[in-house]
Amino acid sequence: MSVELEEAQTKVAEFQVQCDEYLVIIVSQKKEADEQAKEVAVKSVKIGEEEVVCKRLAAVAQADLDEAMPALNEAIAALDALSKKDISELKSYGKPPEKVQMVMEAVMILKGVIKDIIKFWHLGVKSYAS
Repeated sequence: MSVELEEAQTKVAEFQVQCDEYLVIIVSQKKEADEQAKEVAVKSVKIGEEEVVCKRLAAVAQADLDEAMPALNEAIAALDALSKKDISELKSYGKPPEKVQMVMEAVMILKGVIKDIIKFWHLGVKSYAS
């Protein structure tokens, strides 16, 4: 019986050593998990704050878009209403009215033909006719 007891005590001692080793590993992993949980919490707060800012910016952008869309639709309708007669009249101006010239400059800038606001009346008329 004492031999069996010694064998059992030896096994218990081995298992105790294994348990201690696993306990060290578990404690280490728990510490790492806790640190990661803290990092995740900090990042979650930061992401939440950024989300609020993004939603605010999106709302402002949508409001600006909603405000601009009627003018765009009106401009598209006016453009669709232009006839060849209107374009011929536009080409006949030697020196156009200031507002017409300003519109042509805006068209040229939007088309990427000129980068600066320079008075390019003939270039604008030529481009518009094409």
